[in-house]
Amino acid sequence: SAIRLHHYILIIAGSFASLKLSEVNDIWIFQSYDQVFSESLSWSILERGINDSPFAAGTPINYHWFVLLLSGIISRASNAESWTSITRVIPIISFIGIFSLTWELTRKLDARKFAPLFAGGFIIFYSNYLGLSIMRYFASPTFLFSSVWMLAFIVSAFAYFKNPSLNLVVLSSFLLFLTFGGKIMSGAIAASGYFCALLISAIQF
Repeated sequence: SAIRLHHYILIIAGSFASLKLSEVNDIWIFQSYDQVFSESLSWSILERGINDSPFAAGTPINYHWFVLLLSGIISRASNAESWTSITRVIPIISFIGIFSLTWELTRKLDARKFAPLFAGGFIIFYSNYLGLSIMRYFASPTFLFSSVWMLAFIVSAFAYFKNPSLNLVVLSSFLLFLTFGGKIMSGAIAASGYFCALLISAIQF
């Protein structure tokens, strides 16, 4: 379809532009204090586990640790330089995941052809009015990857309500665990929405 063709064109054009910009300088890479914090935790969790914070010796790391562990694993497995996973790999993968899952969810809720485009625009532009700075889509790895897992959980939950099965229960539980491990607030939002959906379903039947 025309929308799918435009989607492919944007992906190719965006990838080409990113490669060309990276050849010129590194200014195109978004960096923030959150990324500095995350980079330090990423290597610390990989090397020393979650029971010893690099910022307070002997203090356990009780939040956001799963995404940062994943970042450290990616860096070690690919032998990547520092900052590569936090500033490039996770933002790109997460960005694609967030908008692909948003596209899929929107198609389930609204059959109109351009509804997914409006949903993507809502995430990009209206999120600032909801207290979510657009920079979070580039500079907060824990927000990014936990959003991917949260949206995947929602897709799985939709599938379960449509056709219940044990496999979907296991998958949804695993995705919810990942979401809580990535960011507690994202997990709380996903769990709250799920229980609200259960309540509405029970009332209807």
